[in-house]
Formats: sequence, structure tokens, C-alpha cells
Amino acid sequence: MEPYCCRKSLKSLMADHFIYDLSAVVMHHGKGFGSGHYTAYCYNSDGGFWVHCNDSKLTMCTMEEVCKAQAYILFYTQRVTLMNGHWRMSVLDSPSGKQANTEVNGSNAKSDS
Repeated sequence: MEPYCCRKSLKSLMADHFIYDLSAVVMHHGKGFGSGHYTAYCYNSDGGFWVHCNDSKLTMCTMEEVCKAQAYILFYTQRVTLMNGHWRMSVLDSPSGKQANTEVNGSNAKSDS
């Protein structure tokens, strides 16, 4: 957590490291958390669409349906950014907080850590 809590570490992080996209929404259906039923909306990033997952039934849905859902848990994915012609995703190694950058150019991936 150091890079996100320590003021010195915050200065070294770029603003695009703090961009996240909603990737899943879990809903609880029922009166109590000891019983009931869970369903989820999951985003398919390859196809660019949302899917409602309910046991063995999968249904494509709209973003409007996802936004109207009574969320129990939200999942986010850190956005990958393009820098210097390479795709770049920041990953913070635990527990040292050392930052490793992964670059992807075409189908090749390399890490500078």
C-alpha cells in the first residue's frame, strides 16, 4: 500500500496509473446474507459486452442494466495505457511496493523489473 499512502511515492506515480474500469458487479438476492442467491454482471473485454451470470444461465445485457443493479461487490481492472508506442500496465509487487512495468509491443511482452 506504500505507493498509494506515502506522499513521496505518490509523486512518482503518473495520473494514468489511477484509471480503473468496472469489470464485474456482484448482486445478492434475498433477505439476509446467510441465505439467498448471488448473480453477477461480468464485462467481456475481448468482445466489448456485458454478460449476466446466473448459475448455469448466461445472458448478454446492456450497460444500462448493469448501472441499475443493486451492487453488493464491485470489481475494477486497472486500465492499460499507451506510452511511447508500447502498451504499458503498472503492477505493484508485494510486499516491497517495488513497481514493475510490463510493456507489450505487438505480440511480444517484456518486463523491466
